[in-house]
Formats: sequence, structure tokens, C-alpha cells
Amino acid sequence: MKLNHRLLLFMARSLYPKEPLLTAAEKVLVEEKVSSYLAGQILAMPTYLKVPYMLALHVFNYLSCLRFGLPFTRIDREKQGQYVRFWSRSPIGLMRDFIKLIRSCVLLSYLDHPLVLQALEARIGRLAAEPQS
Repeated sequence: MKLNHRLLLFMARSLYPKEPLLTAAEKVLVEEKVSSYLAGQILAMPTYLKVPYMLALHVFNYLSCLRFGLPFTRIDREKQGQYVRFWSRSPIGLMRDFIKLIRSCVLLSYLDHPLVLQALEARIGRLAAEPQS
């Protein structure tokens, strides 16, 4: 079973926080690193976890056909966000736990990326420089 890096990239995009704002070029660099980190974490799992998790990725991708008529990798970003939120809030624990692992890896890698840290520090500096009323 092969890991779908495009699926991981799109899932990660649905989980990024709104802040900090990055340029288009910075987003590409950050997204590449985050999806690579996510893939590495999944591939590093022991076989007894990796195989079912990779199967769950395929189920996640194609189950969106029931809701949107297309696999997750072919729907627009807004619908991708809705679909990830649907899984995150599902009454089915396995669906929530599946997204929880992805979200944890995505946020860890995203918030630790040097470009994101730089943007956050710049925002903090701007907020600190604003006059307090």
C-alpha cells in the first residue's frame, strides 16, 4: 500500500491555524515540510499500526465520495475543511482519533517551522509596539 502524499498535503492544509499569515512562497515551503514530516511519522509506525492507518487514509479519501461525489483530494479547499471538521466532530471515536493524530503532527511541524516562528515573532513584536489604551 502506497502513501498518498497529495492526500496528506491537503489534509494538512485543512488543519493549519489562520495565523500567522504567510506569503505564497512561504506557504509552499512550509506545506512541503509539514506534509513530509507527516508522511515520515506514518511511515515510521510499526507495521501493525502503519497498515491499518494507511488503509484508514484511503477510506478517508474515498468516503468523501458519499458526501461530495469526489475523493477528498479532488474537492475544493472549503469542502475539504468541512469534511475534516466532520471527521473531527464525529460521534465515532475512530474517526475523531484518526484526525487527532494527523492534527497533532501537522500542528507540531507547522508551529515549529522557522518561517512560521519568524512570522509569529514579528506579529508579537507588532502587537507589543502598539499603544495600549
